[in-house]
Amino acid sequence: MGKVKLQITMSLDGFVAGPNQSLEDPLGQGGMRLHEWVYDLAFWREQHGRSGGERSRDDEIIEETSASTGAFVMGRNMFSGGFGPGPWDDDPNARGWWGDDPPFKGPVFVLTHHAREPLEMDGGTTFYFVDGARSAVEQAQEAAGGKDVQICGGANAVQECLREGLLDELQIHISPLLLGDGISLFDGSARPELEVTRVEASPKVTHPLDVEALARAAHLSPSHFSREFRRAFGETPHQYLLTRRLERAAALLRNTERTIVEICFDVGLTSLGSFTTSFGRVYGMSPTAYRAAHPPASVHARVPTCVLQAYARPYSSFREDGGPGRDYRLPQFIETGGK
Repeated sequence: MGKVKLQITMSLDGFVAGPNQSLEDPLGQGGMRLHEWVYDLAFWREQHGRSGGERSRDDEIIEETSASTGAFVMGRNMFSGGFGPGPWDDDPNARGWWGDDPPFKGPVFVLTHHAREPLEMDGGTTFYFVDGARSAVEQAQEAAGGKDVQICGGANAVQECLREGLLDELQIHISPLLLGDGISLFDGSARPELEVTRVEASPKVTHPLDVEALARAAHLSPSHFSREFRRAFGETPHQYLLTRRLERAAALLRNTERTIVEICFDVGLTSLGSFTTSFGRVYGMSPTAYRAAHPPASVHARVPTCVLQAYARPYSSFREDGGPGRDYRLPQFIETGGK
């Protein structure tokens, strides 16, 4: 049986739709901007009956996800806008947003309290209307034929799946914009234990990158890949990634005037608190103290990358023992341009 995975795009401030959703503006004010990264991708355009488009890592991720998915689950709000929440006869968008040939090409289970006959569309998509997230996921798993079940949204459906403990993985595409208001993905009613397993960045969006995908690329099983990776690099893939991010953050603190919040997001982290804690664990001081301990970027001389890596790279990505951090500052002659 495949996994149950969330697939959704979120803003930096945690919203999956803007405020004031309506039939004319189904993703709310500014919500369409969340998905600008996908509109020009070749695979997305092909799914929606269009030609052309970009071939990139973003495109590969969308295509890989589609190939591994056998069924879908979504909330009524995502299906039709949910206007209104009563019987379907009162819903002006009762056939959904996608016309007669939706892009899913498979079974889609829609969460609703109002019974309805299945809606068969062109191209292989059939919508089934189910009361309750657990029932919808169980039916989707049976229909998926061993492939993954994709939870598409919206936020209420995701939150119900989280509360029920139905999700195996959350694949969240983080779009680099701030909506300021709207529909939040996480409402605080469910606090599952999460582990970052994959992160991939592109100029338009950040995706999760899991160990399974890396293992497939290396033609190894996930467990064998993790063991070989640790043997080669001395740390797990997750630890290695965090180390490289903190290295980059330290370099930006030394060499630029960017704010600490900007640096946190620039290196691919999404929580300022976690960034500060991890940075202090490795470098023995907060990002603010680290920056204060180094001369302004304007007085730096150009230094070869090999020298920077030799003197500035942390020895370990995690300092779980809670011991004092080492001083990773560059030698004074490097910091002051040879004086």
